[in-house]
Amino acid sequence: VSEYKNKKCIVLDCDNTLWKGVVGEDGFDKIEMSNRTSDGAIFHEIQSLALKLHKQGVLLCLCSKNNLQDVEKVLKKNKDMLIRENYIAIKKINWFNKFENIKEIAEELNIGLESLVFLDDSPFEVNMIKENLPEVSSYQVPEQLSDYPKQFRSIMNLFYSPSTSYEDQNKTLMYKQQNRREASKKKFMDINDYLSSLSINIVLFK
Repeated sequence: VSEYKNKKCIVLDCDNTLWKGVVGEDGFDKIEMSNRTSDGAIFHEIQSLALKLHKQGVLLCLCSKNNLQDVEKVLKKNKDMLIRENYIAIKKINWFNKFENIKEIAEELNIGLESLVFLDDSPFEVNMIKENLPEVSSYQVPEQLSDYPKQFRSIMNLFYSPSTSYEDQNKTLMYKQQNRREASKKKFMDINDYLSSLSINIVLFK
C-alpha cells in the first residue's frame, strides 16, 4: 500500500466483494453477508469497515456488472446489508466497461482519478482498470477469503482523515445534491430557465 494518504473515494464491486455469491445467478436469498455464517461474517466485517471510512468522509461508490433492480433490492431489502442507499455517493450498475464507469464517477464527483481506490474480485476487471486507468489504485479481493479483512484494513491506510467533522460526515449527501443539480442543469438550454427551476427566493433587506 502506498504511503501517500491522498485517496478520497473507494469504488466497490458488489458480487463476491460486498457479499458472497452472484445475486443475478444465485438469487436474492442465496447471497451471504450475515455475521451468523463463517463466510458471511467476513463480508459483514468488510461492510462495517467501509462504513467506518464513510464516517471519516470517504466517498463510497458502487461499480458492478449487474442488473440495477437486483442490486437495489439488496440495498433496500436484505436485512444483513449494512451499506444502504444513503451511504452511497454514486452507483454505476450496468453492463458497460468498468473503466468507463469509473471515469464517469471521477468526473461526476469532480475529483482526480488518483483520488480513487477500486476493489473487485475479478482479476480481469482489476487488470482492465490497471491498464486503462493506471492512476486509480486497484485491488483484487484475495482468493483466500480469510485474508480479505486484513487487506481491506491495509487499504484503509490510503485514506487520510486527521479528524471527522460534520462536513466530512455529510459529504455523500452534498455530492448527491450536487449531482442532482447538474442533472437538472442538463435539462435546460438556457441558464435562466435552470435558475427558475431551482425556485430560489431572494429576500432583500434595506
